[in-house]
Amino acid sequence: MLILERASARHGLPVEAKPSDAIEWASPGPGVHVLPPAEQMSPAPGGGRRPFGASSVHYAHARGAAHAFATETPMWTSRPHDFPADEAARHLEDAAAVLAPGAALLRPRADDPFLPAITDRLGIHALTAAAYRRNPQAGAGQDLAHLGPLRTAGMVLRALDTELAHGADTSRASARDQVEAHFVRWLGAAEQALRPAPIPLPRTAGFQLDMILSAADLVVG
Repeated sequence: MLILERASARHGLPVEAKPSDAIEWASPGPGVHVLPPAEQMSPAPGGGRRPFGASSVHYAHARGAAHAFATETPMWTSRPHDFPADEAARHLEDAAAVLAPGAALLRPRADDPFLPAITDRLGIHALTAAAYRRNPQAGAGQDLAHLGPLRTAGMVLRALDTELAHGADTSRASARDQVEAHFVRWLGAAEQALRPAPIPLPRTAGFQLDMILSAADLVVG
């Protein structure tokens, strides 16, 4: 914990008390969260994805002792904003509902990785919304409530562009226009709420290098 805390302080990076993907994780200190064991991550409704991302760390740990630091490095700062947990949850669910029809028009393609990722993203909307409602204090004012739908919509747009590049299709072209309209509207709302300001790259890169060297020192220590 001290490695993460001190590295953030040295490079003047803000730490998030309860990021969306770690709302229900144990936290030994500000900005530090412990990835739960895979067996504690209940499957998502309908099977498939596990909440908040079972990861390669679980795979490595199951085959021998493993230590991992996942340094989520901010690329910008944002201002606090009023977005109650229940409203944020409804926004995530509504966004998934309006994006799902466009996603349903996508065909599996060997040269397009977006469909599995989009399916995963739509599931994350539901899981995150449920976490917000279970934890209304931590779920309020979350940046990801704005950014998550933008990420999913951007992926759907790129996937529909790939489909359209292989031939004109009225239904897919119409779906793309609708998704883009939502994207533009959500982007404006996010910019208005968050007022993002970029963090200089040397600070973020310096933090990551600091973490690598500190982790190596801890292991060989």
